[in-house]
Amino acid sequence: MLQLSAASQLRIEAFRKRVRGLSYAPMTEAELAQMPDRRRQGLANSAIEGIHLTPEEQAFLQMLDEERVPHDLRIGLATAFAM
Repeated sequence: MLQLSAASQLRIEAFRKRVRGLSYAPMTEAELAQMPDRRRQGLANSAIEGIHLTPEEQAFLQMLDEERVPHDLRIGLATAFAM
C-alpha cells in the first residue's frame, strides 16, 4: 500500500466519487488482467522520457483499476487529475 498524505487521499477519493457518478461499462476480468502489462509498458516508455509517477499518481491509477474504468475513459480522467 502506498503511503499518501491526507490531502492526497482526499483527492483520490474525490476522483473515486466522480468516477462512480459516471455511466460506463466496467472492464471485464480479461481487460482488467491486461492492465498490469499495459501499465509496465507505459511506465517503461515514460521512464525513457525521464517521467516517473508520484505515489499519488500511482494511487490514482490503482483506484481506476479498482473501479474498473475502461482505458478510453481513463485518458480524460488522468488529464483532469494532472491539472
